[in-house]
Amino acid sequence: MFRSIVEFFKWFCCRKKLQDGSDIERARGHDFDNPRHCEGGHGTCTADKQIVGTVTYPWCKSHAEEHQKEHREKVEKLPKECIVVYTDGSCKDYPSKFNGVGAHFPDKTEWDLKLKLKGARALKEKENDLDFLEKHPMEKALLTVVDKKKEERSTLVETIAACVALDKLLKEGFKHGRSVMIFSDSKDMCNGIDRMINKDLQCEKDEALEKAWGKNWKDATYTDALYKLAKVVKMFRKVHGSWVSFKWVKAHVGVPGNVEADKLATAAEKEPEKWIELEFLNKANTSSSSSRNQH
Repeated sequence: MFRSIVEFFKWFCCRKKLQDGSDIERARGHDFDNPRHCEGGHGTCTADKQIVGTVTYPWCKSHAEEHQKEHREKVEKLPKECIVVYTDGSCKDYPSKFNGVGAHFPDKTEWDLKLKLKGARALKEKENDLDFLEKHPMEKALLTVVDKKKEERSTLVETIAACVALDKLLKEGFKHGRSVMIFSDSKDMCNGIDRMINKDLQCEKDEALEKAWGKNWKDATYTDALYKLAKVVKMFRKVHGSWVSFKWVKAHVGVPGNVEADKLATAAEKEPEKWIELEFLNKANTSSSSSRNQH
């Protein structure tokens, strides 16, 4: 089965790194020139390499098709009026330290967006501008991870992608009462927002974060962005009568929506850097202020 202990060790390490399927860069170190084992999660099988888009990824065709079918069945069960969105974030380390986001709307491709986030230099110039940071909470969150590796930035960037997608819906004239399903390949983001929106966010921010994440919530750099996202999800429910849900989708197995979102996030690298202008934050703040005044 394996020609040597070294070969088995290499396979085992690669399997551990790729088991969440969230980072295509990790796949590049895999030896694709020799037969290897599929990372399908259904046991082991020797299989030909699977190419998804332009990336060679260790999934055999049959296992990739299984994931595609499983996802397709989930989408088909959604109500017809449900708006389906795929979001993705792209991070790179040196020399570019690139962070980009993409959102794909299968039923409204003209709404598709890609955004290159501001880099370290621009962010650090605003580090002491408290008024700016108050109005740009996503940049404030990015400042906390600006010098960290992409693995530590990825969940925050994935969260920003979901924020930008919801903001796009509002700007395009979101219809009252329609539900929204956001598919993301970030488990941390999907699980985090699920925990956050099921907590009482009427209390003070730090208390809400501690309720959702425990006493060590400050160790998770993206909790501030998740809090903002949870706040706007609640606003969608209260103001628009709409239920916003988040579901994890396995990355890079050929799920069409995820592939398109990934392409958009990656293509954002060629775009000019932009500040994140989120219309929904104003609406969420207005909504919360009016509810407090009523009481």
